[in-house]
Amino acid sequence: MTASPFAEACGHGLDVPFGGSPTFVVHLMAGGDSLNMYAEKYQTTTDAILAINYQLTTPIKSGKVIVIPLNTSSVSGIPPFELYQAVEAVVTTDELASQLGTNSQSLDQYNVLVEPCTMFSGWVLIPRPQETTTP
Repeated sequence: MTASPFAEACGHGLDVPFGGSPTFVVHLMAGGDSLNMYAEKYQTTTDAILAINYQLTTPIKSGKVIVIPLNTSSVSGIPPFELYQAVEAVVTTDELASQLGTNSQSLDQYNVLVEPCTMFSGWVLIPRPQETTTP
């Protein structure tokens, strides 16, 4: 859980690492930046960044918020994430998961939430199903 202006709030700030294995950071793309630059800076790969961001397409416009895995290129088994910006959302983890169409266990796991979360403020990773490709 990342500190926020509200002591009991769960969520993550921009550019603040969280998680264990792997560790993630939520980052705001700036003009002139590239995935290659972020891959080098955060010791990962562009493929890993693309894999864990739900329906992310390139080129990525300035102002887009993305998830970056830190110090790893191994993201197999990790779902892609959609980002949700909570602004003092007063709900339980189960209610938030239901509202966002995911399950609360995955929400807890990837956001490293410590129960009981009853307020969310900041960025929250929303696990989405892996997209399958058919030949």
